[in-house]
Amino acid sequence: MVRRLLHVMCVVGVGSAVLAGCGKGVDMAKYSAPLEVVKRAELWMGRLQEGMASSDYSPAMDATLGMVKSIVQQDMPFSLGDKLKDEAAKQRVMPMLEKLQTTFEQSLYEPVTQTPPDLPTARAGLEECRGIVAQIKEALGG
Repeated sequence: MVRRLLHVMCVVGVGSAVLAGCGKGVDMAKYSAPLEVVKRAELWMGRLQEGMASSDYSPAMDATLGMVKSIVQQDMPFSLGDKLKDEAAKQRVMPMLEKLQTTFEQSLYEPVTQTPPDLPTARAGLEECRGIVAQIKEALGG
């Protein structure tokens, strides 16, 4: 199961790179802007929530889970830590980001990837993650 999940994550990563490379003049500065990354987290968490609502949800077959993990563990720390120039805003959102990463890992990712998946716990964890993302967005003025 873990092997399949890693395979799906690799496919998503390569696919994202190919699609980004096919675009005409992709604006990477805008793509990694703090508020844009937070909006992307909202979008993908919404898609994950839709998928997890299905009675036959299988994390091994869901590339959305890998995308959300990538946004939470890589994109958001870069965008909110390195790209965010407003020090006051950074001080407000960094504790929220740390809480989001911990909540994602412990309350969503671990329960959904264990065998068998603990979907009720993972769904509750996802809802909590979405709430934290909303707080980060509000703190950024979005």
